[in-house]
Amino acid sequence: MQFFDKSIGEWLYLGEVGRAGKVVGRATFQASDTITDGLAEEHLQFVIVGDELILEPLESLNGVYRRLQPGHREAVTPHTRFRIGRHVLELRHAEPASPIVPLRAGDGEVFQSRVLVPLGFLDLIGPDARPYLSFPLTKRDERGTRIGRAGAECDIALSGDEWVSQRHARLIATDGPFWLEDLESTNGTYLIVNGRTPIRRGTARSPGAGDEILIGPYKIRVVER
Repeated sequence: MQFFDKSIGEWLYLGEVGRAGKVVGRATFQASDTITDGLAEEHLQFVIVGDELILEPLESLNGVYRRLQPGHREAVTPHTRFRIGRHVLELRHAEPASPIVPLRAGDGEVFQSRVLVPLGFLDLIGPDARPYLSFPLTKRDERGTRIGRAGAECDIALSGDEWVSQRHARLIATDGPFWLEDLESTNGTYLIVNGRTPIRRGTARSPGAGDEILIGPYKIRVVER
């Protein structure tokens, strides 16, 4: 295993994954002299089944996320969470709208305003793990709803976060699922992993060909010998 040390901008050796598997948690990173309060004691485990490397999230507050390949769309369903920069976001489908009785004056005048029905909502999740701010999703075009730090091409701005690119990711609405796509951002878009999931290993010659996993503030990957 390797992990990315942001202080020096390099991938460093973290340990081996043997046939018996490997549990990764707070103690795994204590030797690196970094803050580990974003990790559970046992956060995830790697298991080798046949020739496959399986990632299994363990019980934790912060979960386990896998980096999306730039330009590749992933289907997202309601209550799916993903990470952009220092933000956790969650997709929520819209409930059927309740009827609104128009305001009517005594002389019969009716207040004129159309009701816009959203396709869903994008919730920002706060430090208490609850939604604190919601953005309605109303666009159905191919361009989608773009998320970034700022700028004219950004529909939802996560301003003030230097880990977020100007054009970072987008959500595309269809008649079926929503699709999440990373727009070749510098720091990546990470989709939560639920359940046992096969992951790709890199190689010594091309370690970046494997999956990057995010747990708390740490990026890790597995490279074959």
